[in-house]
Amino acid sequence: MFYSFILGIIIGSFLNVVILRAEKEEKITGRSYCPNCKKKLKWWELIPVFSFFILGGKCSECKKKISWQYPLVELLTGICFALTYNRLIQLSFFNTSLNGPFGLNFCLAALFLGLWLYFVSVLIVIAVYDLRTYYILDTVLYPAIIIAFLSQTLFSVLAWKKLIPFFEQTGPNFLGLGQYFFGTFNFPINLIIGVGFYFVILGILAYGSKGRAMGYGDPKLGIFLGVLLLWPASLIALLLSFCFGGLVGLITIVLKKKTMKSYLPFGPFLALAGFIVFLFGDIILKGYFKLFS
Repeated sequence: MFYSFILGIIIGSFLNVVILRAEKEEKITGRSYCPNCKKKLKWWELIPVFSFFILGGKCSECKKKISWQYPLVELLTGICFALTYNRLIQLSFFNTSLNGPFGLNFCLAALFLGLWLYFVSVLIVIAVYDLRTYYILDTVLYPAIIIAFLSQTLFSVLAWKKLIPFFEQTGPNFLGLGQYFFGTFNFPINLIIGVGFYFVILGILAYGSKGRAMGYGDPKLGIFLGVLLLWPASLIALLLSFCFGGLVGLITIVLKKKTMKSYLPFGPFLALAGFIVFLFGDIILKGYFKLFS
């Protein structure tokens, strides 16, 4: 878990580059530089999290303040990576002793973990970029949707062939194979309902209001989350995102930071809710039914 956190803060530094250079329509290649004086940064100025505090939050050359986004995104990515690793390591097919340290289980577990770390990185980039610009970053989202669909399909086929013990026939569904009143469906049905539920609800709000109630990019982000979470996790995640958005909106209005007519980017709430359901969806659902049963 510690190593996943270290990997996360390193990747978080790269995610900052992706976010800021995408906003400026720059290539992500090339050395990092101070956005104010354009000074090329040295290695000791690029240590994730620590360099910000070593430099006192200022550029060593022009003394311009460095945005808190840098250490915060790095820390956020580190924490999310550690939580993702902790979540996935609990799955049964992560037990590499089943066929040796470099057997099929090990390779599948490493691939699955790597894919989910990538998906988490995508959610962080989209959420932060939306906060900064009020736009969903399509150049990051579109490839992620394709990779998510292909990977979910691959692991579901492997489960259908009984090559991995965790997924059964319903695919990577983290709410426990669709129990309770949701019904039990196979992977294609869970995928179609999960994606359709997100896209239809968000699409009605976005296109029905001509972008006033919700941005046009949010339904596309819903497609990505629907592919990742499937049904019924998509339902729980969408409900949570509306709860988070409503609560934050109410707080900003009370604090007079926003008005009833102000626009609040919804992408961060979709990303946050999706990640929380990925981590704790089964606990949330079981706790809900236990509370009201």
